[in-house]
Amino acid sequence: MERCQFSYVTSGREIARLARPRDNVRTNAPLVMGNPDFNLELGSSRREEAHLSNTESGSPSRIQELGLFTPASTRYMSRDFRGNLRFTPLPGSEVEATNVARFLGDEAILRLGPEAREAELKRVVSPRVLHLATHGFFLPDQQREHPDRSDTPFMMASDRPWSVSAEPWENPMIRCGLALAGANRAGAVTNAIEEDGILTGLEAALLNLQGTELVILSACDSGAGEVKIGEGVMSLRRAFRIAGAETVLASHWPVSDRATSLLMTEFMRRWQAGEPRVNAWRSAQLTLLRSEGAQEEFSDPYFWA
Repeated sequence: MERCQFSYVTSGREIARLARPRDNVRTNAPLVMGNPDFNLELGSSRREEAHLSNTESGSPSRIQELGLFTPASTRYMSRDFRGNLRFTPLPGSEVEATNVARFLGDEAILRLGPEAREAELKRVVSPRVLHLATHGFFLPDQQREHPDRSDTPFMMASDRPWSVSAEPWENPMIRCGLALAGANRAGAVTNAIEEDGILTGLEAALLNLQGTELVILSACDSGAGEVKIGEGVMSLRRAFRIAGAETVLASHWPVSDRATSLLMTEFMRRWQAGEPRVNAWRSAQLTLLRSEGAQEEFSDPYFWA
């Protein structure tokens, strides 16, 4: 990090895309969300439900057209998400979102607490910047169960070394997601189209982010996913690239609320001051790396890498 700059591609074919001139697409005001009210009672109006049901990008037929799930699928969310994930408040993300919105200027739209809703995010069209400061997750698919072999030192060729659940394996794009307002009540929602407080990778891939310069997924595990040979990592990061985002910034492990707030604020300050994105990000990382001896020390790679 002290000697080099790093960027990543989600798959090999993106290298060719980088050589093409950027499409001249008109962008809209940046959208910044932070510290959602995870316990919000989701009582979306009939008008909001009708809007989501009639939105082309969110319709089941559109999802099947893109090949993002099988026709047999009836839900947008993994069956492994049974409401047992509980999301705690993130006060640092509210500070972060407020600072980021300030650096992005008066046109930036800031949504905090109960206003950081999935329905609002789904309505966005080509924001110049999309910054989401919240909790993220990636659920592993079904685990293969190994029998107790303590008293069977030898296995016959006909024996099955492991058994697999009868349920089919799931698309990794419905096993990753971001928590938004009302996420702690998601288990009670049964309508696949209705807002439930969880934006899965499948839903993120259907957003309209054509022309969006930067998506920041300031959330735990937002870069974690499942490796597909020849395709790279199927994850939230990939989903937002499919949606059209030019650049996506994501994390690969659970991150510190306070350190991430400082890191993102420093990055945005430098970028909006005129530094190229890659330079601004590296400089922000180096700021934390060199914080040794400061009042708040975040020099360990855990906080900035």
